[in-house]
Amino acid sequence: MLEGQTIEITLAMPSEITMAEDLSVRCRAKVLRFQPGLDHSKPAVALRIEHYEFLPHEVSPVPTHPEILHAV
Repeated sequence: MLEGQTIEITLAMPSEITMAEDLSVRCRAKVLRFQPGLDHSKPAVALRIEHYEFLPHEVSPVPTHPEILHAV
């Protein structure tokens, strides 16, 4: 992941957050900062969401590994 890169992510929003039913939101975001994890720590990333859309059906969450993020 590189600063300035555009990525696509899908957020699985549980009912505790939406105050209604579970919801999935697909987002296109720009990477503002990326700090790789050191000594088995998790990487840190700052994103700016530039576009989002609510998905009509539930999307299964994917594991949270930086290497599986989809670059646009």
